[in-house]
Amino acid sequence: MTTTLTEIQHQLLQQYTGLLETIEEAFDYVSKSFENYELTEGDRILGDIFSAFGQLASTNVQVANLYFENRSIQEKVYEFESVIKILNPAEINLTDPVLKQQIINDKLSPAFTAWSRNIQNVLKPYIES
Repeated sequence: MTTTLTEIQHQLLQQYTGLLETIEEAFDYVSKSFENYELTEGDRILGDIFSAFGQLASTNVQVANLYFENRSIQEKVYEFESVIKILNPAEINLTDPVLKQQIINDKLSPAFTAWSRNIQNVLKPYIES
């Protein structure tokens, strides 16, 4: 590892990975809310997830810039764009409850979780050092 992080950069990565974990938990809640009608905050939390995606997109630039010499990390950070592309408004209709459940459970949540865990594994050595 050639990148030495400042305290602020280290905190950024910790907050970044914390946000990733929170989004994963939020997806879990939303998925459960499709079956358990006592979980009434699914739509609100889904909106929060979409808002957090915006934060991730901007933070991804900062994270990638921390590792300007490591193209592998940069590429993994920017793979988030493939998750966002699932939300192409021309192809989805989140007002249809059945279609929304399929998109969230079968596409968006698994794609995000796979990307999130991948990037967390890549960043883990930097966060722990």
